[in-house]
Amino acid sequence: MTATSFNQLMSAVTPADTPHHYRAQVTTDWLQGRTTFGGMSAALAIKALRLDLNTERPLRGLLTSFIGPTGAGELTIECIHLRSGRSVTWAEARISQNGKLCTTLTASFGDGRESVIQIDNETRPDNAPTRDSVPAWPFIPSITPAFTQHFEIHQVVGQMPATQSTHGNIGSWVRFRNPENFGEPHIVALMDLLPPGVLQMFPTFKPVSSLTWQLQMIDDLKGDDAQDGSGWFYIDVTTSGAADGYSIQNATLYTPTGRALAMSQQVVAIFA
Repeated sequence: MTATSFNQLMSAVTPADTPHHYRAQVTTDWLQGRTTFGGMSAALAIKALRLDLNTERPLRGLLTSFIGPTGAGELTIECIHLRSGRSVTWAEARISQNGKLCTTLTASFGDGRESVIQIDNETRPDNAPTRDSVPAWPFIPSITPAFTQHFEIHQVVGQMPATQSTHGNIGSWVRFRNPENFGEPHIVALMDLLPPGVLQMFPTFKPVSSLTWQLQMIDDLKGDDAQDGSGWFYIDVTTSGAADGYSIQNATLYTPTGRALAMSQQVVAIFA
C-alpha cells in the first residue's frame, strides 16, 4: 500500500464548485478502523477554513464533534464565517461524505493583545521518562491503526491497550515521520494522536468512539521550537473520570523545548 503524506492531503484541499465549499481526500493509510483518524479530519477542516477566511489571526481554539464515521475517499467541507470582531474571528466547518454530515468544527482565530495578565506556560513534567527508555510503537499492518505509520511514538507512561491497567493515563514522545512545513494542522493532528487512555484498562479489545474534542492553543510556535517538526513533542494524557459508558480525558502537548503549546479535553464513548 502506498502511503500518502500529511502534506499531500493538506495540498489536496481545493475549492469546489459551490462558494465556500472545498473538496478533500482521505486515503486508506489515514484510517483508524473504519473511520478517518480524527486528527486528520480536524486538520483538513482547519486547512479549508484557512483557505476560505481572509485572516492571518492565529488559531486559539476549536470544538470538534464527531457525528458519524468518515471513510476513505472524497469529502466535502463547507466553511461558514460566523463573525469577525476587532480581534477574534469565528468560523465553522462541516465535513460531509456521500451526502451525510460526519464532523463539525467550530474554530476561533484571535490576534494577540497587550495584557497586564501574564502567566508563564506550564513546562513538561520533570519526571517524564526519556524517549530511549522504551522502543517505538511498531506498525503492524491490519493490527495497529493504519494512520500510525505516519508517526513515531514512544509511549513512556501507561500500558498498551487491553492490558488491564489500573489507570487511564498516558505519556508519549511523538513526531511526524515526514513533517514538512510544520504548522497549525500538524499541531491539531498531534493533539489527537494517542488512543483514549481507558483502552489500556480493558481486559480485551473493545470499541471506543470520540464524541467531542475541545482544543485550546496556549501559545504560538516560536523560533526555538523546531518549527520544521523534526523535534520530539511530548503528550501527557490524564483520564479525569469514567462512568455510564463515557470517559473524559485531558491532554497537554509540550514542544521539544518543554513548553506547553496546546491543551485539549475529549469525551469518549466506551462500548465495554
